[in-house]
Amino acid sequence: MTLYYNEDTLDILNYIDTENGGFRMTHGTASNVATIEYPLNDTYINLERDEDGVVFVSKPDIVSNVWMYYDTDAIKILNVYDYGLVDHANAHPGGDVGHMQLPLGTKTEYLDIRTDENGNVVTFTNQNREMYHWSVDNWEIIRKKRNTLLTACDWTQVPDSPLSTEKKQEWVAYRAQLRDITSAFQTPSDVLWPDIPQ
Repeated sequence: MTLYYNEDTLDILNYIDTENGGFRMTHGTASNVATIEYPLNDTYINLERDEDGVVFVSKPDIVSNVWMYYDTDAIKILNVYDYGLVDHANAHPGGDVGHMQLPLGTKTEYLDIRTDENGNVVTFTNQNREMYHWSVDNWEIIRKKRNTLLTACDWTQVPDSPLSTEKKQEWVAYRAQLRDITSAFQTPSDVLWPDIPQ
């Protein structure tokens, strides 16, 4: 198999499968392109350079088929996908993004990312996000949930509510955050739901 890569960064660009006669684009083009032949019939490969500067193909330990693309500036998930179902080329959202493999068994429903104290991108569960928030692109979904949440706590504002004045104020602030949610965030996928008062 012939693999094309960026000679400077060792990013894999595309490859030609000589056995099946197929050309497969996995990333965008680059200016400094080199090729390497390798016998592995395996998508999970890396390129490395040894101490003498020779480029070689290595096979990393595979922990799962699940990958994630994220915006490196905004630290925002762009796409999460199963490589067994969607190839890298079709999953790539475009632009200057980071790409990482998720550990086996990672629950993705409320997956979110942040940087740790060393500046590394790490994942965590964030239930203040909409489920699969990176795929939410319709404000109507957010409005419908917002209206449901507001209706569910209407009782907190009636005159004979059993809540103390202090607790009532917490609910007032929560309800204001809900009402402002469509103007507080740029896109539906950015929405962070406020904590429900306890």
